[in-house]
Amino acid sequence: MSEYVGYVQGGLHAHPGSMSRCDDGMHQYLEVHSRLEAITSWDGWEGHFDLGSSLEKDSLNESVLCSYCAVYAVECGLQSGCRRCIWDGRGGRGYLTLASLSGSPEAVVDVKLVDPSCTCKAIKGAVTKLRLPTASVRGNLLKLRSQTDCMRTSHNPQCIKMGGSVRATCRTAHVSSEVTLCVSGLCRGDGNALAGTVTQDTTGPHYKYSDDPFLSPYSNLTKRSYALSKESGRKAARWIREEYPKLFLHRPDEPFIECFQPKQQYEEGVEVDVDTLVGVVARGEVANAITVYRLCKDKNIFLPDDVLQDLLELLCFYNEEEQVEGWRTVRQSSATARKTWKDNSLAEEVFASLTSRGPAAYCALIRGMAHYLQVDRAWQLYQECQQKGIPLDTGTHNALIRVASFLRDASDLRWQLVQELLCGMAERGVCPDLGTLNATLAALAQVSGWRQARDISLKVLMEFHQLGIKPSLASYYYLLTIHCRDRGPRSDILVGILDQMEGQSFTLQDPKDTSFFVTAMEVARNHLKSLKVAERVESLLHQGTNHLFIGDSYKESVYYRHYFALSCSSLPIDEFMQVYDKLVPHIYTPEPGIMQEVLQAIQTSGALHYLPQLWSDMVLFDHCSRDKLVGLMLTTLTHHQPSPDDLMLTERLVTIAKDIWCRVQAQDPTRRNKVTWTGTMLGCVVEVVVRCGEYQTALEVLREATAAPQAVLGVLPAQSLTALLSAALHRKDADTAVAVVLYAQDAGHQETGQMAQQVHSSLALSHHHLASLASALGRDVYLPHDTPATSSAPAT
Repeated sequence: MSEYVGYVQGGLHAHPGSMSRCDDGMHQYLEVHSRLEAITSWDGWEGHFDLGSSLEKDSLNESVLCSYCAVYAVECGLQSGCRRCIWDGRGGRGYLTLASLSGSPEAVVDVKLVDPSCTCKAIKGAVTKLRLPTASVRGNLLKLRSQTDCMRTSHNPQCIKMGGSVRATCRTAHVSSEVTLCVSGLCRGDGNALAGTVTQDTTGPHYKYSDDPFLSPYSNLTKRSYALSKESGRKAARWIREEYPKLFLHRPDEPFIECFQPKQQYEEGVEVDVDTLVGVVARGEVANAITVYRLCKDKNIFLPDDVLQDLLELLCFYNEEEQVEGWRTVRQSSATARKTWKDNSLAEEVFASLTSRGPAAYCALIRGMAHYLQVDRAWQLYQECQQKGIPLDTGTHNALIRVASFLRDASDLRWQLVQELLCGMAERGVCPDLGTLNATLAALAQVSGWRQARDISLKVLMEFHQLGIKPSLASYYYLLTIHCRDRGPRSDILVGILDQMEGQSFTLQDPKDTSFFVTAMEVARNHLKSLKVAERVESLLHQGTNHLFIGDSYKESVYYRHYFALSCSSLPIDEFMQVYDKLVPHIYTPEPGIMQEVLQAIQTSGALHYLPQLWSDMVLFDHCSRDKLVGLMLTTLTHHQPSPDDLMLTERLVTIAKDIWCRVQAQDPTRRNKVTWTGTMLGCVVEVVVRCGEYQTALEVLREATAAPQAVLGVLPAQSLTALLSAALHRKDADTAVAVVLYAQDAGHQETGQMAQQVHSSLALSHHHLASLASALGRDVYLPHDTPATSSAPAT
């Protein structure tokens, strides 16, 4: 059994009465300097605690004790003992031993009292064994570790000073590491252990948003607006910082962060030297580096080759443009396949000014040109290096392999060029790396329509595996791109990839690593059409820190769009709604197309009790202005047949219909995207409200359709008019009944005559009503068949 031994020793000195009682000791004004060694395992743990002898027992707050030394005892159930005796204010010592936590559902805790002056009968002179859940013990041990990261405030730091040290050694650990924590406003150290105990919170908004239901954006439009407005504010702040640097002369921040301060502007007449150029290059200030270089050349200041080499690398990396800061939420524009390299640029001038142009200079220029697609000039420099015998590094070969498709036209010629580059690396002893594998697969992905691309990609993967190079997420992304084309044959390569990757946690090794998960989910949905594979991808995403590879918010939305649509079409409606409740709205906001699929699934399954939730979300996501969604919602509502057993559901569904009617009627006429009433939509509203007893709302709909027929596309269906007519006859409402018949006549429904006869036989009509029907239909249409048509005609 492994043993983890720890020794905690500290002194707490407080003036009498200065430590007042508080609700939470974590908010005390503590300054902690801690040292942790060999944080390798919490398995088997012992702790000795010494508070020092200067504490006054009366002033000691139990909650304060809990916050920095007694968390383990209080949280793990030692409330049965006497905490004041275990940690005595007179300087007593407590002794805790925790047995190994490995493979056991319970942990055994031994509590020994060292202080002989203790009067607690529960544990005096004895050993108390407590059996506690292992998971709870692990979590509380991590809490105990986190207590060293107390926050320091500035209210009265002189009242309480705590100096302490934590010394821990793991007897069975092979590797000893050291982490230093200095809590002075900023916490430094490895927080992976604590972060690993926290899972994704699906009940609240992302941390980048305000944790307020009225301020958090929910629709995709408001999320994008939020991101753009925040980025706009950052740009405005940077503009003020650069335009008015004199406003930032006062620098009280501690520690001083130079990148937050205004950049120094270099103009004509400013004294510069080599050190100035070295400084701006080291800070990555492209514009200032160019200006300082020009000033140095004007003043004939000699610049050594090593400084020029650093400048060349900076210029080639950024293409002589200032680096742009962005935010993850805003979708970055995809790189277009066009040349953006500046010809006859300063980078080429610096390259030409080098007294000795060695391999580093050629590598920097070739890689810059290849990255910004000046491929012809990059290839010329590569051939020049081959003629002069100048060796190039692995990264330069990788850059050339990636742009091989721009140097040749046919697919076989492109692959032939890649083979030449790979063979050249082998001949010159240049060792390939993961970048070489990904560059080769990227070149094959650009010719994925080539018949041999699939077989060659697998051979490449096997050959690099023999070299000891393991693929990254980007490698698997390129394999999916090659093997799972839209109109290509079916491939199960994703299943094999998941078999190898399952249970692993990855680290970022390639920019394309963030494209794997969204592509894998797309393949599971469109190529394999397998929910089982999609769930395996989802499980892998939440393994360890793999969720960091989901990419920006756009990729995250696309990922969950595929997962959502596949779950909707594959799962029973009740199981799917569990997925819906988990992801919506904080993780994923369904697009109109996905919401339409959800409504269709509910309509098919008859699970109408989910409609109130969906309508609330549609309002939240600003989908209530979509014609198709509103029409589909109303059509689905008509499938409900009221019964005495589900009066509450009936009330909620009719509320939806009335809300739709009111929202559409109240929408801004100048709005670009607005709902336009159709006869079918109005008919659905009429059917729903009539069935549920909302007769007045049905009359409002009929008046709208009659008064402004030009604002309605089409006419109300005969089925809806029949339902309204039946309700009018039941209520003896002759005006409405006649109005329905007249509307049906204008709409050209064949059932008009039957409706008129029904009205005439069921209601006592006034002369005005009879005249209206006779004018529109003629007497032969609405009179009963047993009544002579001439019976009421005057005798001649």
